[in-house]
Amino acid sequence: MKQFSIFLAALTLLSLPSCQITKTYYSKDNKDWKQDATPDTGQLLYSVYLIGDVGEPSADAQEPSLKLLQAHLKQAGNKSSVVFLGDNIYNEGLPDSSEHDRKEMEAKINAQLDILEGYAGRPFFVAGNHDWGYNLSEGHVERVQREDQYIERYLNRTGVFFPKNGCPGPEVLELTDSLALLLMDSQWWLQTDVRPDCPNKTEETFMKQLAQAVQQHKDKHIIIAAHHPLISSGPHGGYTGWKPHIFPFTIIKHHLYIPFPILGSFYSLVRAVGISKQDIRNKTYKKYIAGVKQATEGHGQVVFAAGHEHTLEYFKINKGLHQVVSGAGSKRSEIKKTKQLGFGAHSKGFAVLNYYKDGNVWLEFWKPLNDGAQGELLFRTNLYN
Repeated sequence: MKQFSIFLAALTLLSLPSCQITKTYYSKDNKDWKQDATPDTGQLLYSVYLIGDVGEPSADAQEPSLKLLQAHLKQAGNKSSVVFLGDNIYNEGLPDSSEHDRKEMEAKINAQLDILEGYAGRPFFVAGNHDWGYNLSEGHVERVQREDQYIERYLNRTGVFFPKNGCPGPEVLELTDSLALLLMDSQWWLQTDVRPDCPNKTEETFMKQLAQAVQQHKDKHIIIAAHHPLISSGPHGGYTGWKPHIFPFTIIKHHLYIPFPILGSFYSLVRAVGISKQDIRNKTYKKYIAGVKQATEGHGQVVFAAGHEHTLEYFKINKGLHQVVSGAGSKRSEIKKTKQLGFGAHSKGFAVLNYYKDGNVWLEFWKPLNDGAQGELLFRTNLYN
């Protein structure tokens, strides 16, 4: 018993995180970003706002991230789109109208939909694992379909929730003559046991369609938006931070500070080796990552946008492929400093991609201050300078 206790203690020490980010992080190449040239706003062509995991907004007052985003959208007008990157309703999506928590779940999605009142641009929603009700089992496609119908009925507009019927997509939308948006349901890929009947019935046909869509838009800028990222420096990337080691129940509810270090370290170790399909190190998830990278290889002007992590992160994956993680709409997660991380913030907020007439693409990350009436620009960079 003593040896087992020593073994567990050693595992705990070895698995405790190092270089955890508690302040905003900038890589060596990005630390002087405020001194870089700024874009000519008079040449702005189109803006795409990215926010994810807003499915647990404040119940006491308007969620600060949403309040700040609403102000941005009002100013952006019809030359913009906003993409909600999944996990729009925690924890199990939209239940049937007869279930006891239906009104509570409606309130969570309504908080997001209400900021779109009078918005002249184009809103889009994709599904995340929680919209599928993944915690209940492998997932329930009817919850995704129900959410789709509810959103479009509430907004009184069609063409908002994509892909349809829990299918993987990709759904291709032309935002401008030079910008295409490809929307995917990445949870479909991880739903290996429970899938709806879709035109793309296999992983191979899905990735073939994605590669064809990228090739068809080879002369344009492309945004691929899905819930699950390709790379992460957060918990889904295997970096759980110190809190779950000591207080594992905070994963369920952020205020449950009940110490249980052995269970916490075991949980963190299990996640680190990829037992869960929701984590990047899982073999099924790895196939998804490899497929997307192969489908986009050689294009040169692709931004992959995702949520899933409750963080703000930027990665330059290769010369032509950039990734934005913007899953901090209503929650925050720890981040670890990693070699590929270009920017990271343990903060609520959202990202925006600004496309200019001269071909430049500027990425920005915004953080709400206090109640969200004001915001702070955390980082800005020209992706293709």
